[in-house]
Amino acid sequence: MDQSEYSRLLISLYQSGSEKVCAFCGGELKHFMDHGRIGHMSIMLFIDESGHDHRISPYEVWGGVAISADRVWELVNAVSSVQKELFGKEFALDGMEMKGSKLLSSKKFRWKDQLELLPIPERGSLIAGLQSRQKADPRGTSPSFIELTALGQSSIELVSSMFRLLDTFEARVFAVAIDRGVSPPNAESRDLLRKDLVFLLERFHYYLEEMGTDGMLIMDQSSFGNDWGTASRIARYFRSAERGREWARRILPVPMFVDSVYSIPIQLADLLCYVVNWGFRIPGRGMNAPHREEISTLFAGIVSGLQFRVSKADFLSYSIVYVSDPFQPRK
Repeated sequence: MDQSEYSRLLISLYQSGSEKVCAFCGGELKHFMDHGRIGHMSIMLFIDESGHDHRISPYEVWGGVAISADRVWELVNAVSSVQKELFGKEFALDGMEMKGSKLLSSKKFRWKDQLELLPIPERGSLIAGLQSRQKADPRGTSPSFIELTALGQSSIELVSSMFRLLDTFEARVFAVAIDRGVSPPNAESRDLLRKDLVFLLERFHYYLEEMGTDGMLIMDQSSFGNDWGTASRIARYFRSAERGREWARRILPVPMFVDSVYSIPIQLADLLCYVVNWGFRIPGRGMNAPHREEISTLFAGIVSGLQFRVSKADFLSYSIVYVSDPFQPRK
């Protein structure tokens, strides 16, 4: 499904008067828009992905950072301040974004350990100087040994700081992982919302219930730009599935899209997805693929602590889930 087909689906959802799904008044879906109260959505789930290129990542991961709407701007400013402290400037000033694959690359860990930990002001100054030289002469600038050390140390510390900020701002993380390269068994399965994404929506709905509020999905445009089929399956699930219609009373049933370059919360979701892919494991549930020990050691614990947990019936539900059979019907 391309973008125009997805748009037509959203229009049909908007015009539908058959479903009573409005979280505000119990009326038609279009009342979400008619109320003009998108700001009322207390919890925003910023979603990104990792490993969907099916290359070297152990898993395919969808993950998101959930934060109260009234704290998003405060979080963005806090992130920018940390970037300026550690790197000498805010990433957005150079059109840069935080990417787990770059900040947590193996070479960044090697560079980090080349010397004892440098003072933060020295690191920021070294990195800013390197970036200025590279901008002036992109091909003729080679980083020095100490500049690489500063870059490695600040990169790892930046990611650690981001997860600490999420904790400070009482954010919660959600993620679902499946084995890399799992294919739908038949054409019918391709048209259904995969079970891992159903679980992601379910956990988010549980969280909204617990918080007594409503929420919306904010997705990375660059991740979904060539995957309108996934986006449309999410919207269709809210309309056609019984559980989806129930969840649509709390979750705005139409995902919103932003460019990750301009969205720090989406970038935080990218860091989460990368850490889950390479460093977070649930051996008791079968999630035991090879991992990078340095990522697991530094980040698995804090990511686990940022999960949402809720008791449902006779089991404890976590917001990070491994799904071994994404195309099998839910039992």
